[in-house]
Amino acid sequence: MKSIIAISLSLLVFSNFFCSCKKENQFEATQTDFNTEEIYKAESDGFLTVHYKVSGIGTGAWVNIYNDESSDPTTLRTEMGATGSSTLAIHKKEYWKVVKGSEGTVKIEFTPFQ
Repeated sequence: MKSIIAISLSLLVFSNFFCSCKKENQFEATQTDFNTEEIYKAESDGFLTVHYKVSGIGTGAWVNIYNDESSDPTTLRTEMGATGSSTLAIHKKEYWKVVKGSEGTVKIEFTPFQ
């Protein structure tokens, strides 16, 4: 019985601490003013979404997304070779870039949250 009371008391203390310290994540306005071939540094955690549209499949029909802690990110996170979208979680202070082949159009969005 003592162990049940101790566990219950521990859970109560933890839940009160967690609830009083918990900060809810708030999504901010989605940003869309990005270009391919440029390097960006995330000022907050967020989601990077890249929309790619291509009418055919050729040697220039591709998009690569790179992301890591380097100021010139080289870690390939996503490759796209056909029309579609990809969403990645980007951490605060990480760098990212979107590199596109010669074909197709790209729309880049970043939705930060605090």
